[in-house]
Amino acid sequence: MNLFTHYVLYFYLFICIVLMLYNFCYLNRIRRRARRHARRKRRWELDVWAVDEGIVAPQKLFWYMRRTENLMVFNEVMSVKILTRPQEVRTFFLEHPAEIRALAREYGRKPAMERAFFAYVVASFHPPLEEEHDPLVETLLGYLDSSTVYCRENVLSALYTLGSGQGVEHVYSILSEWGWFHSPKLLSDGMMRFAGDKEALVRRLWQHRREWDEDLVTAIVQFAAMLPGDAFAQPFLDALEQERLPLELRFSLVRYFQHHPSPQAEPLLLRLIEAHPGEQGQLAIAAAASLSAYESPAARQALKTALHSRNWHIRYNAAASLGRLGLAGDELEAIRSTGDRYAMEMLDYALPTVPAGKGGCA
Repeated sequence: MNLFTHYVLYFYLFICIVLMLYNFCYLNRIRRRARRHARRKRRWELDVWAVDEGIVAPQKLFWYMRRTENLMVFNEVMSVKILTRPQEVRTFFLEHPAEIRALAREYGRKPAMERAFFAYVVASFHPPLEEEHDPLVETLLGYLDSSTVYCRENVLSALYTLGSGQGVEHVYSILSEWGWFHSPKLLSDGMMRFAGDKEALVRRLWQHRREWDEDLVTAIVQFAAMLPGDAFAQPFLDALEQERLPLELRFSLVRYFQHHPSPQAEPLLLRLIEAHPGEQGQLAIAAAASLSAYESPAARQALKTALHSRNWHIRYNAAASLGRLGLAGDELEAIRSTGDRYAMEMLDYALPTVPAGKGGCA
């Protein structure tokens, strides 16, 4: 074995030893960090208990929470506590409003990610506010300056939890004014967590439909569609019939009447499903889906006629709606007798994908 081979073997052994030492030191460091974190968590559990019992002044605890790593440990402690003693968590926040506001102002001077985390803590544990104009809301609204999407979403989540309709309205105004896109799905799902009067929130936000971006108003309609009752059927119908609204918003309004059937809306849906050219033809797609909630002879006939549309999406939604309503054998035979191959193919394609209708399918 020549000298070069010896050097290669020694170098390989040296690398192996170095890697073993590195892994040993790394694993040892992780174990020490885990033990240190466990001790810190236990200390915070005792500190929170001491504050609850009046043994320690709350100002001391909140002073420590100015550091983000301590706030993270506090979040872990409260995440466990809220599962078994939610009332104690609620009481903790209710009894220290001044300290929480001061901490919110402190985090307002930090980078966007740290602001977002504080808003997340508020959204996770803070009970609804008793006053509409609470200083905490104003401080959280200030977090939107130089913010990220993550920060804005957490601020909105905090305002939903606090039940501040005014705060939510203010954030939506800022989103629209600055042209910041926020997913309508995130917005509508988030509003379902609103701790205040949800119907009042819809009314408050709906007033801005002519001012705000289409995505924001669409989210409001989607949120309203998830609420029980039909309190918004008439104002939404009036908007559809009397106002010039963007196409996607009109789509959402038409879909609203699938979840909240209204006899007053049925004539409009029938007109839409019969109109094919241009924008009205696009709305016929949504109308064909919404008519699945209407069992009148006129609705059934309109859906059967829509099976012969040249638009694939209209045909599909019409077939699916008829499947949900239920097609009797003579109705199916009548469609077959028209000789429209595309209508029959769509029924064969769509009907297996939906539950059996009330009348059954032959």
